[in-house]
Amino acid sequence: MVACFEGRSRLAPALSAWLGLIVAALSLVTPVRAAEGLYLAWDDCRSGSGVPNKAFACDANDVVLDLFCAFQPPADFGVDVVGIEAVVDVQHSLPQLPDWWQMGFAGCRQGELLANADFSAGGDCLDPWGGIAGAAEIQNYTVGTLSPSHARIVAVAGVLAKNAVALDGDGIYYGVRIRFRSGHSAGTGSCSGCLAPACLVLNGITIRRLAGSPGGDPLMVTPGFSQSNWVTWRGGAGADCMLVPTRAVTWGAVKTLYR
Repeated sequence: MVACFEGRSRLAPALSAWLGLIVAALSLVTPVRAAEGLYLAWDDCRSGSGVPNKAFACDANDVVLDLFCAFQPPADFGVDVVGIEAVVDVQHSLPQLPDWWQMGFAGCRQGELLANADFSAGGDCLDPWGGIAGAAEIQNYTVGTLSPSHARIVAVAGVLAKNAVALDGDGIYYGVRIRFRSGHSAGTGSCSGCLAPACLVLNGITIRRLAGSPGGDPLMVTPGFSQSNWVTWRGGAGADCMLVPTRAVTWGAVKTLYR
């Protein structure tokens, strides 16, 4: 028994030193952060009270239906973020995109699609602009890019360079609110197809930063938890969101909002 005890005594200093090295190494490891992610929801942010389906009855012309594009940044950003660009794809259940979703130039519901970036009143996600009302607009609405039943929305939001903000890589932020007004949904002059299901996908968000910022403008395409970059319209039956591929986006609108 003495020999055994003495052997353990000789091993103790080496074991203690080895454990010390492990502790020191662990202290140098950067804490694991949550991954970047895209979030899409009706009514509010997906991480809070936002819902994944909108079951509008298409019986009123004075309703505003809000779709919230949100994101978790891939990293911390210094005080250099000035804009957000979001691309949302609409995949419809009908073979041809119906009139209700024709919201581009000369479409049946032209002018019924808007963008908003004022999150100063608070909500389930963080306000990226720190209480300043950002400017926003629908940069583009195109039909038939991928198929006759497809439409693409490009919405942009931003602030002046003097109001550039920092973003925390651990936070989930509002990006832009896309507002569907319900004009021409009911009665005389209504546009057909409001009741048919559809699926909408937040395909990408680009964070726009001041010129010369290290790393440039990151494009995020990774869905948040449980494919939470998808929402449906009236249940979405027959609309296959998997038909929408991830695509890069183009820029050019935020910098023109204040001209």
